[in-house]
Amino acid sequence: MRHTRAMAVMLGALLVASGCPEETEPDPEEFGWQVVFDDGELDRALLAVWGTSSKSVYAVGGPLGNAGLEALALHFDGKAWKELPAGGADSFWWVSGSSDADVWMVGEAGRITHYDGQSFTEHPRVTTATLWGAIAFSPTDAWAVGGMPGSGTPKDVVLRYDGNAWTPVALPEVTNAALFKVWGTSSEDLFVVGEAGTIWHKRGADWVRENQPAINGGNLTTVHGCAPNDVFAVGARDVLHFDGNAWSKLQVG
Repeated sequence: MRHTRAMAVMLGALLVASGCPEETEPDPEEFGWQVVFDDGELDRALLAVWGTSSKSVYAVGGPLGNAGLEALALHFDGKAWKELPAGGADSFWWVSGSSDADVWMVGEAGRITHYDGQSFTEHPRVTTATLWGAIAFSPTDAWAVGGMPGSGTPKDVVLRYDGNAWTPVALPEVTNAALFKVWGTSSEDLFVVGEAGTIWHKRGADWVRENQPAINGGNLTTVHGCAPNDVFAVGARDVLHFDGNAWSKLQVG
């Protein structure tokens, strides 16, 4: 477990550092790995990380079913990490937001928690499925996706927040796939990926299933991009790229 937690922390640091290419390449000598938490300092798993700047980073996770422990939410202010009092036994699987005053943490059993920089608010649960991913474009425009993998139900979970409440969004067809991540440049251009290579693309008001014909058969576990015509989806041993017109599989050694 200790090694697992350490790997999760390192993975989180990698995800914070990753992103789209800068115009000027940074000097490699200015960057390096450092230990954030020693073995034994954390008693719960860290599962996701997101930030607004190098001086404001959030990391979330939880007990993953271990009794007696609460969900984990941490904040880094540029100098030190501090645990935030999120509470609740259901673990967080993802964190995202539009600002430090608009942070969403989603996870097990349909849990949706909002942090405004000062306090946490639990939102009514509209699904029993685990929510694996979320994205927010403003305090009145956010999305979350999820579903129970394998033979579990429910599947095809897409939720939208309009500033007042979270509501389910019906997809054009039932794919019986758990949906793992959502990314986009706006609510008019969203990508959702999940089990069995599922790729949904929201173009304006229309949802288009873009993995037909199938590009790959394995699960796609995350999606991220730099622009509407430069999007990547990955999972299993596959790396897919969208150029604004079509998806293609990249040859990766």
